[in-house]
Amino acid sequence: MQTFDFNRSYFRFCIDQQAQTPITLSHDMPTTVLSVRINIESRCVVTHRPTGKSRTYVLGASCKTERVGAARDCWLEPNADFCLIASEQEFLILKSFATNDVRVMSHPASQGVQPQRQSGACREAWCDFATQLRPARGQDLGSIEAIVAAIRGDRPICAQTQYDDGDYHVAIDYPIKTINYSERERVYQVDTGPIPLPDLSTQRLNAVERQVDCFDLAFVAFNSPAWAEAIVNVPTPAGNGVSVNHYSRTRRIEPARNALVEVVEGAAPPHPHISHTRHVQTDGAAERLVP
Repeated sequence: MQTFDFNRSYFRFCIDQQAQTPITLSHDMPTTVLSVRINIESRCVVTHRPTGKSRTYVLGASCKTERVGAARDCWLEPNADFCLIASEQEFLILKSFATNDVRVMSHPASQGVQPQRQSGACREAWCDFATQLRPARGQDLGSIEAIVAAIRGDRPICAQTQYDDGDYHVAIDYPIKTINYSERERVYQVDTGPIPLPDLSTQRLNAVERQVDCFDLAFVAFNSPAWAEAIVNVPTPAGNGVSVNHYSRTRRIEPARNALVEVVEGAAPPHPHISHTRHVQTDGAAERLVP
């Protein structure tokens, strides 16, 4: 069956200040153009079941806010954890400071205070952007014996969790970074993340402008193919009126369909890289798809 080589899957984007005014910066870049490659942590496909329309989102690896190309003082202060969830059309940047009351101005300052959850259209944020998910062949681990044998080996293991949420079907693919097992009791348990977890409840959908705003970061645990439990990163009281972002809200997903897949080394991918890139023309022409 098909899975993904997440170690060789990337999200790429480019900020070119000579082509368009940046909307995601909180500092004056030392360079006029900046290109970025970020490993993809996981993939989420959301399908609207009544229409059959799907949208694919990817979660990029976390990093820290920085000045790229500076001679010194590379780290921005106050510093934030930074990660990105994006589809071909829209993005969500998640910044997490020491506490949630930190306020940082955007650059240019005329854009106001930068939100810690900033969403928008990809074409307005970056002049070029691409999602590259590298397919890989996998072997379905359909028994406890196969799962334990794979864990004791050294090949990568991936998982897919599928479930329905109202009118939507959700399928999340992600690498297994931590997994536990007991051969004696014939038990295994996934404990891994982060993954992009959508909240597609009517209340959440009605409260946001874009579907990407429905996503939160989560870790996932399961020891059965029929259910999963997530612990979600949300603003969490820390005392004295202080709030921090922390994995503190649990969510049971049941029924679910979980599959564990061992990546088969040396096998050619079933088809080339999946790659989508858009480019914003600087002469005012309509955006075009760049292969």
